[in-house]
Amino acid sequence: MTGIQACEIFPEKIESLLTDLNNSLQQASDYKRSLQSVSVTYATYEETWSAWAPRNHTVTSSTYGEDEPADSAGSDLETAAGDISGQIDKLSDQLKNLQLIYDSNQIAWDHLSGEMAASSAIALDLLQHIQLSQPNCVEIKQASLLSSIGNRLNQSQFLSDSLRDSLNSILVFLQKIYDTGLELDRLPYQSSNRIEGIYIFEGYAASGDPVSQELLSYYNGLQQSLSSSITNLSSDILKLEGLRETLLEAAEAQRLAEEERMKQFELEQAKRLEQEQQELQELQELQELQELQELQELQELQEQQEQELSQAPEEQQPEQPAGIESGNAGTPPDEESPSETKDGSGPFAAPEDTDSNQTDTGVDANDL
Repeated sequence: MTGIQACEIFPEKIESLLTDLNNSLQQASDYKRSLQSVSVTYATYEETWSAWAPRNHTVTSSTYGEDEPADSAGSDLETAAGDISGQIDKLSDQLKNLQLIYDSNQIAWDHLSGEMAASSAIALDLLQHIQLSQPNCVEIKQASLLSSIGNRLNQSQFLSDSLRDSLNSILVFLQKIYDTGLELDRLPYQSSNRIEGIYIFEGYAASGDPVSQELLSYYNGLQQSLSSSITNLSSDILKLEGLRETLLEAAEAQRLAEEERMKQFELEQAKRLEQEQQELQELQELQELQELQELQELQELQEQQEQELSQAPEEQQPEQPAGIESGNAGTPPDEESPSETKDGSGPFAAPEDTDSNQTDTGVDANDL
């Protein structure tokens, strides 16, 4: 039997499958590039733990200085807790970012694996059509598809060796048919697709996982590193949260101790003030009592003096001069009495001076 029989599949179908294969490989390459790796350092946080770790949160703790007030120590603890909260927020943001990257890698890998499975299915479909069709039925008109797919196969590192070899065998066979062109019409048809040894198809279906072992190891390494970072950061956050809780508890204990101290101080101050006021009141009462007693004594003394004056005897009163009546007590001695004459005569005339103190009667004048 000579000539070329009718085709059960046409080149347009082959071109459509090649286009789907090219797009699938492009998508797989994009998903592979989207895989991310992250490096995280933890030494800084370990150093801050020892720096912030509380030792002995008492009012006279050597951690804060014996002369430092208790409320200052409590304030230091709250400040340290606030700093730790800031670190926790930063680590939490990093943890969220790592988790997003981990999830994004997982999604990208799932899509990449799906595209690889699709490429493997397309390769199998192409193999079946090529094996069951005459060479002229699979002769494509767009050689650029073969070049594009060939470039992707050479550049990609995510295909398994089995799938890569299967796709290369398809490309080589289709490229030979494209290069021969119209010569197919002049060549005898052979049912085994062996036309003078030029169109012998030696391709085979891919087996096993379509993804390369190198890419699989790379992906697993990424995810394990991210998972380890997530675990370490989560542990860091838990440690810092525990430390912050310890500092806040210590700060609260300081606050309560300071409140108790202030209560005791205020009570002592109130007692001291009350005692001082009581002593001042007692002193004022004592002074008032003393003043009252002094006033009473003064009044009694005045009354006694007045009484003594009122009861004094007449003989203790001052005597008037002899020969002077009480009515003339106020007359000056150098003035003459109206009854006294210039020559000293009269009833009140003064006696004449003599050489003796005796009168003619012989009576001493001092006895008068």
